[in-house]
Amino acid sequence: MKKRGVSIAVKMVALLLVIFVFEGMLIGYNVIHGDVLEYMQTNERNIFHERVVNRKNYLEEKMRVRWADIEDSTTKINNMTQKLVDAGSISLDSLDKSSESSMPLLKETSDVLISLVRSNGVTGAFLVLNTENLE
Repeated sequence: MKKRGVSIAVKMVALLLVIFVFEGMLIGYNVIHGDVLEYMQTNERNIFHERVVNRKNYLEEKMRVRWADIEDSTTKINNMTQKLVDAGSISLDSLDKSSESSMPLLKETSDVLISLVRSNGVTGAFLVLNTENLE
């Protein structure tokens, strides 16, 4: 009987396996001794920092252009307040002292504040009732 040797396919697979192990060892050596991990960590920090800066710039632009655009609404509220003062519905002396005296102004300006919230894409708007000089 003739003894069969190892087939060529097994020899090729064994050779490829040796090559893969050798390449793996080279890559492992380069990663450990070539400062690849330190480079990757530095690169990761730089990418994270860049993303944070980009997000900060985006939010600042949104705040400056869209969220802080309240000039039309403040003009409307000031005009409504002046009309209510002229009509005698509210008094500036008692406006910031009781809820009952400020209720006509709050009812009148609620639609303006709601449209401000919707148009500016914000989650809230505040109406500060202050009759004292802040300066």
